[in-house]
Amino acid sequence: MIKNLKSLALLRSISLRFSSSLQITKVFLDQMSRCLKRLKLLKEIAFKFSFSELKDLELQSLSKCLKSSLLLQSIELAFPRHSKITDAGFFRLINSLKRLTSFQNAAFSFFNCLNLTDKVLQFLAKTLKGLFCLQSISLNFHLCYLISDKGLESLCEVIKELTSLQKIGLSFISCGNISYDGKQKISEALKKHPSLQSYHKDFQ
Repeated sequence: MIKNLKSLALLRSISLRFSSSLQITKVFLDQMSRCLKRLKLLKEIAFKFSFSELKDLELQSLSKCLKSSLLLQSIELAFPRHSKITDAGFFRLINSLKRLTSFQNAAFSFFNCLNLTDKVLQFLAKTLKGLFCLQSISLNFHLCYLISDKGLESLCEVIKELTSLQKIGLSFISCGNISYDGKQKISEALKKHPSLQSYHKDFQ
């Protein structure tokens, strides 16, 4: 048992997919957070949730997981459709990244999270400004109907300031409140970025 714990403590990467049969609760995520605190060398995290109606309370527990991983360089979080996540839950989650000074890669998918508004992109932009080592970011807000040009404007501004950024992927499919002008502004910001090596955007 002790031998196994020692080997776990050396883990640098962890990838977990939570299936539809698993009931994700705050208690479950709190326990997972305590386990992750033991992984002092952890640099990469990937959590994918399938068909689980996550709420802000669960996101608060997930934030604890991230805060305890100070060496974290890469994170991938995918949340299922119909999650009951609101702006407040998103704030807590993204706020946990502020202490990660060596953070390099981020991928967030909030597919069909209907309660998210422009405020999530505004808050995300403020947080990203402090991540000076960020090289790659992927954002999926497919079917998040409440996001509009106002949110994209905040994203445009921070993209210009992220001089270390090399790769970006954006998906705002079926976000009906995003206008042609909004799409053009984000396209221009990507084209003019001095260090971007590749980018992808989807606004179908």
